[in-house]
Amino acid sequence: MDKITDFFKEIGNRLKSPFISSFIISWLIVNWRVTIGLIFYKFKELPFSNYTSYIDLIEKNFSNWKYLWTPLLLALAYTFLYPLFRIAILGFDALVTKWSGNLVLYFSEGAKVPMEKFTKQIEKTNNAYKQLDEIIANESEFKEEVINLKEQLHLKENEIKDLKIEMSNNSYSKDVNLINGKWQKSETNPLNPNDPNNKVLNMVIGNGRVVVDDILMLDTIISYNMTNFFYTNIDKKIFMIERINYKHQDGTYLRSLDLTVNNDFTKMTMKKNDRELIVFSRIDD
Repeated sequence: MDKITDFFKEIGNRLKSPFISSFIISWLIVNWRVTIGLIFYKFKELPFSNYTSYIDLIEKNFSNWKYLWTPLLLALAYTFLYPLFRIAILGFDALVTKWSGNLVLYFSEGAKVPMEKFTKQIEKTNNAYKQLDEIIANESEFKEEVINLKEQLHLKENEIKDLKIEMSNNSYSKDVNLINGKWQKSETNPLNPNDPNNKVLNMVIGNGRVVVDDILMLDTIISYNMTNFFYTNIDKKIFMIERINYKHQDGTYLRSLDLTVNNDFTKMTMKKNDRELIVFSRIDD
Protein backbone atom coordinates (compact mmCIF):
# COMPACT_ATOMS: atom_id res chain seq x y z
CA MET A 1 0.00 0.00 0.00
CA ASP A 2 2.83 2.35 0.86
CA LYS A 3 4.49 1.62 -2.49
CA ILE A 4 1.31 2.52 -4.40
CA THR A 5 1.00 5.77 -2.38
CA ASP A 6 4.65 6.65 -3.10
CA PHE A 7 4.07 5.90 -6.80
CA PHE A 8 1.14 8.31 -7.11
CA LYS A 9 3.02 10.88 -5.03
CA GLU A 10 5.95 10.69 -7.45
CA ILE A 11 3.56 11.10 -10.39
CA GLY A 12 2.08 14.18 -8.70
CA ASN A 13 5.55 15.68 -8.24
CA ARG A 14 6.36 15.06 -11.90
CA LEU A 15 3.14 16.71 -13.04
CA LYS A 16 4.04 19.76 -10.98
CA SER A 17 7.12 20.21 -13.14
CA PRO A 18 6.77 23.30 -15.41
CA PHE A 19 7.94 21.32 -18.45
CA ILE A 20 5.50 18.38 -18.00
CA SER A 21 2.52 20.61 -17.21
CA SER A 22 3.29 22.92 -20.17
CA PHE A 23 3.63 19.86 -22.47
CA ILE A 24 0.22 18.51 -21.40
CA ILE A 25 -1.46 21.89 -21.85
CA SER A 26 0.19 22.36 -25.26
CA TRP A 27 -0.92 18.87 -26.40
CA LEU A 28 -4.53 19.53 -25.34
CA ILE A 29 -4.56 22.84 -27.24
CA VAL A 30 -2.84 21.57 -30.42
CA ASN A 31 -5.08 18.49 -30.54
CA TRP A 32 -8.23 20.34 -29.68
CA ARG A 33 -10.43 18.10 -31.81
CA VAL A 34 -9.40 15.01 -29.82
CA THR A 35 -9.74 16.94 -26.54
CA ILE A 36 -13.28 18.15 -27.29
CA GLY A 37 -14.36 14.79 -28.66
CA LEU A 38 -13.11 12.83 -25.65
CA ILE A 39 -14.54 15.27 -23.11
CA PHE A 40 -17.79 16.55 -24.57
CA TYR A 41 -18.91 14.01 -27.24
CA LYS A 42 -21.06 11.05 -26.31
CA PHE A 43 -20.37 7.77 -28.09
CA LYS A 44 -23.58 7.91 -30.15
CA GLU A 45 -22.69 11.43 -31.34
CA LEU A 46 -19.36 10.38 -32.90
CA PRO A 47 -20.89 9.17 -36.23
CA PHE A 48 -22.22 12.67 -36.88
CA SER A 49 -18.55 13.76 -37.21
CA ASN A 50 -17.60 10.69 -39.28
CA TYR A 51 -15.99 8.81 -36.32
CA THR A 52 -16.98 5.27 -35.51
CA SER A 53 -15.40 5.24 -32.01
CA TYR A 54 -13.11 7.18 -29.67
CA ILE A 55 -10.15 5.18 -31.02
CA ASP A 56 -11.15 6.13 -34.54
CA LEU A 57 -11.21 9.76 -33.41
CA ILE A 58 -7.67 9.49 -32.06
CA GLU A 59 -6.27 7.60 -35.09
CA LYS A 60 -7.78 9.91 -37.71
CA ASN A 61 -6.26 13.01 -36.03
CA PHE A 62 -2.88 11.38 -35.44
CA SER A 63 0.36 12.84 -36.75
CA ASN A 64 3.85 12.98 -35.33
CA TRP A 65 3.87 16.78 -35.36
CA LYS A 66 0.50 17.12 -33.67
CA TYR A 67 0.95 14.39 -31.06
CA LEU A 68 4.65 14.91 -30.23
CA TRP A 69 6.83 17.57 -31.82
CA THR A 70 4.57 20.62 -31.72
CA PRO A 71 3.57 20.17 -28.01
CA LEU A 72 7.23 19.38 -27.18
CA LEU A 73 8.54 22.53 -28.86
CA LEU A 74 5.88 24.67 -27.19
CA ALA A 75 6.75 23.15 -23.78
CA LEU A 76 10.46 23.84 -24.28
CA ALA A 77 9.75 27.38 -25.42
CA TYR A 78 7.58 28.07 -22.40
CA THR A 79 10.07 26.52 -19.98
CA PHE A 80 13.17 28.34 -21.24
CA LEU A 81 11.87 31.46 -22.92
CA TYR A 82 9.14 32.53 -20.50
CA PRO A 83 11.58 33.54 -17.68
CA LEU A 84 13.46 35.73 -20.16
CA PHE A 85 10.20 37.16 -21.39
CA ARG A 86 9.12 37.88 -17.79
CA ILE A 87 12.43 39.64 -17.07
CA ALA A 88 11.93 41.76 -20.18
CA ILE A 89 8.44 42.74 -18.99
CA LEU A 90 9.76 43.74 -15.52
CA GLY A 91 12.58 45.75 -17.13
CA PHE A 92 10.12 47.51 -19.39
CA ASP A 93 7.90 48.30 -16.40
CA ALA A 94 10.86 49.78 -14.49
CA LEU A 95 11.84 51.82 -17.54
CA VAL A 96 8.30 53.20 -17.87
CA THR A 97 8.26 54.08 -14.17
CA LYS A 98 11.56 55.94 -14.54
CA TRP A 99 10.35 57.83 -17.61
CA SER A 100 7.10 58.75 -15.89
CA GLY A 101 9.04 60.12 -12.89
CA ASN A 102 11.27 62.19 -15.14
CA LEU A 103 8.21 63.52 -16.97
CA VAL A 104 6.60 64.52 -13.67
CA LEU A 105 9.77 66.38 -12.65
CA TYR A 106 10.00 67.99 -16.09
CA PHE A 107 6.45 69.31 -16.12
CA SER A 108 6.63 70.36 -12.46
CA GLU A 109 7.94 73.77 -11.49
CA GLY A 110 11.64 74.20 -12.21
CA ALA A 111 11.87 70.85 -14.03
CA LYS A 112 14.46 68.52 -12.45
CA VAL A 113 16.03 69.15 -9.03
CA PRO A 114 19.31 71.08 -9.43
CA MET A 115 22.47 69.16 -8.51
CA GLU A 116 23.52 71.86 -6.05
CA LYS A 117 20.26 71.56 -4.15
CA PHE A 118 20.56 67.78 -4.12
CA THR A 119 24.12 68.02 -2.74
CA LYS A 120 23.03 70.41 0.02
CA GLN A 121 20.24 68.06 1.01
CA ILE A 122 22.75 65.18 1.25
CA GLU A 123 24.99 67.35 3.44
CA LYS A 124 22.06 68.20 5.72
CA THR A 125 21.25 64.52 6.07
CA ASN A 126 24.88 63.65 6.91
CA ASN A 127 25.00 66.48 9.47
CA ALA A 128 21.81 65.16 11.05
CA TYR A 129 23.41 61.71 11.37
CA LYS A 130 26.54 63.27 12.92
CA GLN A 131 24.42 65.19 15.45
CA LEU A 132 22.59 61.99 16.33
CA ASP A 133 25.93 60.21 16.90
CA GLU A 134 27.08 63.09 19.13
CA ILE A 135 23.86 62.96 21.12
CA ILE A 136 24.29 59.21 21.67
CA ALA A 137 27.95 59.72 22.70
CA ASN A 138 27.03 62.57 25.07
CA GLU A 139 24.27 60.47 26.55
CA SER A 140 26.78 57.69 27.26
CA GLU A 141 29.16 60.18 28.90
CA PHE A 142 26.28 61.65 30.91
CA LYS A 143 25.31 58.17 32.13
CA GLU A 144 28.90 57.53 33.22
CA GLU A 145 28.96 60.88 35.03
CA VAL A 146 25.71 60.06 36.80
CA ILE A 147 27.14 56.71 37.89
CA ASN A 148 30.29 58.44 39.23
CA LEU A 149 28.18 61.02 41.10
CA LYS A 150 26.07 58.27 42.61
CA GLU A 151 29.23 56.51 43.78
CA GLN A 152 30.54 59.76 45.32
CA LEU A 153 27.17 60.36 46.96
CA HIS A 154 27.25 56.86 48.37
CA LEU A 155 30.72 57.51 49.81
CA LYS A 156 29.55 60.81 51.34
CA GLU A 157 26.55 59.09 52.85
CA ASN A 158 28.84 56.51 54.43
CA GLU A 159 31.05 59.31 55.78
CA ILE A 160 27.99 61.03 57.25
CA LYS A 161 26.91 57.77 58.85
CA ASP A 162 30.39 57.36 60.36
CA LEU A 163 30.29 60.94 61.65
CA LYS A 164 26.87 60.36 63.17
CA ILE A 165 28.14 57.23 64.88
CA GLU A 166 31.18 59.15 66.12
CA MET A 167 28.98 61.98 67.35
CA SER A 168 26.62 59.59 69.06
CA ASN A 169 29.56 57.95 70.83
CA ASN A 170 31.73 60.94 71.69
CA SER A 171 30.33 64.34 70.80
CA TYR A 172 27.44 64.89 73.19
CA SER A 173 26.20 63.80 76.57
CA LYS A 174 23.07 64.15 78.70
CA ASP A 175 24.80 63.08 81.89
CA VAL A 176 24.31 65.91 84.38
CA ASN A 177 26.92 64.32 86.64
CA LEU A 178 29.55 65.95 84.42
CA ILE A 179 29.09 69.14 86.50
CA ASN A 180 29.10 67.44 89.90
CA GLY A 181 31.27 69.26 92.46
CA LYS A 182 31.72 72.59 94.22
CA TRP A 183 31.18 75.76 92.20
CA GLN A 184 31.22 79.46 92.71
CA LYS A 185 28.51 81.22 90.74
CA SER A 186 28.91 84.93 90.04
CA GLU A 187 26.08 86.82 88.36
CA THR A 188 26.32 90.40 87.05
CA ASN A 189 23.63 92.75 85.77
CA PRO A 190 25.02 94.04 82.44
CA LEU A 191 22.99 97.26 82.72
CA ASN A 192 24.12 98.07 86.26
CA PRO A 193 27.33 96.50 87.51
CA ASN A 194 26.62 98.02 90.98
CA ASP A 195 23.20 96.40 91.28
CA PRO A 196 22.80 94.97 94.81
CA ASN A 197 21.31 91.86 93.23
CA ASN A 198 24.67 91.12 91.71
CA LYS A 199 25.87 88.27 93.84
CA VAL A 200 28.33 85.48 94.27
CA LEU A 201 27.14 82.10 95.51
CA ASN A 202 29.03 79.03 96.50
CA MET A 203 27.18 75.83 95.72
CA VAL A 204 27.49 72.10 95.48
CA ILE A 205 25.95 70.34 92.49
CA GLY A 206 25.23 66.64 92.66
CA ASN A 207 23.14 64.72 90.14
CA GLY A 208 21.46 67.94 89.07
CA ARG A 209 20.52 69.00 92.60
CA VAL A 210 22.00 72.27 93.84
CA VAL A 211 22.81 73.10 97.46
CA VAL A 212 23.87 76.71 98.06
CA ASP A 213 26.24 77.81 100.80
CA ASP A 214 24.18 80.86 101.72
CA ILE A 215 22.02 80.93 104.87
CA LEU A 216 19.74 83.71 103.67
CA MET A 217 19.06 81.98 100.37
CA LEU A 218 18.53 78.63 102.06
CA ASP A 219 15.71 80.19 104.08
CA THR A 220 13.98 81.44 100.91
CA ILE A 221 14.09 78.42 98.57
CA ILE A 222 12.44 75.03 98.60
CA SER A 223 14.49 73.38 95.87
CA TYR A 224 17.17 74.33 93.40
CA ASN A 225 17.93 72.02 90.42
CA MET A 226 19.72 71.93 87.07
CA THR A 227 17.55 69.99 84.57
CA ASN A 228 17.43 69.17 80.86
CA PHE A 229 21.20 68.95 80.78
CA PHE A 230 22.86 68.64 77.35
CA TYR A 231 26.59 68.90 76.60
CA THR A 232 28.24 69.07 73.13
CA ASN A 233 31.90 68.29 72.91
CA ILE A 234 32.28 69.80 69.42
CA ASP A 235 31.70 73.43 70.37
CA LYS A 236 32.12 73.00 74.17
CA LYS A 237 28.59 74.05 75.04
CA ILE A 238 26.28 73.21 77.94
CA PHE A 239 22.55 73.80 77.71
CA MET A 240 20.45 73.36 80.84
CA ILE A 241 17.52 74.85 82.72
CA GLU A 242 17.95 76.45 86.14
CA ARG A 243 14.84 75.56 88.15
CA ILE A 244 14.23 77.25 91.56
CA ASN A 245 11.17 76.92 93.80
CA TYR A 246 10.89 79.80 96.29
CA LYS A 247 8.98 79.56 99.59
CA HIS A 248 7.14 82.85 99.30
CA GLN A 249 6.43 82.79 95.55
CA ASP A 250 3.90 80.87 93.54
CA GLY A 251 5.22 78.71 90.71
CA THR A 252 8.76 77.88 89.72
CA TYR A 253 11.49 80.21 88.54
CA LEU A 254 12.90 78.88 85.27
CA ARG A 255 15.87 80.16 83.31
CA SER A 256 17.62 78.69 80.30
CA LEU A 257 21.41 78.68 80.57
CA ASP A 258 23.59 78.63 77.48
CA LEU A 259 27.10 78.13 78.86
CA THR A 260 30.49 77.79 77.25
CA VAL A 261 32.82 75.41 79.11
CA ASN A 262 36.61 75.29 78.99
CA ASN A 263 38.59 72.19 78.15
CA ASP A 264 39.19 71.00 81.73
CA PHE A 265 35.62 71.66 82.87
CA THR A 266 36.65 74.20 85.51
CA LYS A 267 34.75 77.20 84.17
CA MET A 268 31.33 77.68 82.57
CA THR A 269 30.42 81.09 81.18
CA MET A 270 27.24 82.65 79.80
CA LYS A 271 27.85 85.83 77.75
CA LYS A 272 25.76 88.51 76.14
CA ASN A 273 27.27 91.09 73.79
CA ASP A 274 30.73 89.75 74.72
CA ARG A 275 30.09 90.50 78.41
CA GLU A 276 30.02 87.80 81.05
CA LEU A 277 26.62 87.57 82.75
CA ILE A 278 26.96 84.28 84.63
CA VAL A 279 30.18 82.53 85.50
CA PHE A 280 30.49 79.12 87.17
CA SER A 281 33.99 78.53 88.52
CA ARG A 282 34.95 75.18 89.99
CA ILE A 283 36.27 75.33 93.59
CA ASP A 284 39.01 72.94 94.65
CA ASP A 285 38.22 70.80 97.66
